[in-house]
Amino acid sequence: MIRLGTIAIKDERALAQKRNRLLVLAQALGFSPVTSTRLATAVAEAAGRIIREGQPLHLTAKIERRARTSSLALELAAKQVGSVRSVLQPGQVFDRVDISRRGDGSEHLRAVKQLPDPEFSPSAAFIDSAAEQFTQPTLEEAVEAAQKESTKLRAMIAVMEEGVVFADAGNVIVEVNEYFCSFVGKARQEILGKRIEDFHSGEILERVRRLIASCRRKPGSKPITIQRALGGAEVVLRFQPIYRENRYDGILMNVS
Repeated sequence: MIRLGTIAIKDERALAQKRNRLLVLAQALGFSPVTSTRLATAVAEAAGRIIREGQPLHLTAKIERRARTSSLALELAAKQVGSVRSVLQPGQVFDRVDISRRGDGSEHLRAVKQLPDPEFSPSAAFIDSAAEQFTQPTLEEAVEAAQKESTKLRAMIAVMEEGVVFADAGNVIVEVNEYFCSFVGKARQEILGKRIEDFHSGEILERVRRLIASCRRKPGSKPITIQRALGGAEVVLRFQPIYRENRYDGILMNVS
């Protein structure tokens, strides 16, 4: 089983964008444009019903391999999902549709569609790309999250006696403390907006790219330490992946 990620769907404004993410994913998995549209539309209609009932909703996408078949499995998780049975019925768009109740009282609707190619075997690069596109927050979500976290993050790293850089899920540096600015001899505004890759090259750059790709694929990844030369000195870099709702949200780089 390959877990591509979980996305929260808070309101109907975001639903159209989430539907498009699902449409792109379905087409990347080999479904025809017609089937992809039917699949994305059915899930969006079901999600819309749940949202209009005032329930928070999460959608998880997975690629499952069983016996000699590969399938796309989509899970809708909310307090109650029974009201969407009429929208997602087995034999219409999906091959199987099941509803189960979890220990926390929530219900999970699981809809499964067999992939056109039963031997489908995605590469690591495909998985990384698909997961990133599927879980990427909408602009509104990104702005909201940034507004909530920016002040708290800045206050936290400002007092740390080591260089700290935070790059978001797109590898763009959105926060940095004065210690790091002094260390590399650059003003804060010269660093913000740069990509974390801009501070690495050669073998270290490739290691950083592989590290971030691995963190995207494996929620809960542990921090990793790298020793290298930076700013004319030998330093230790500590990369701490950050996850929000089990989704990769960025990475903290500590320099000491």
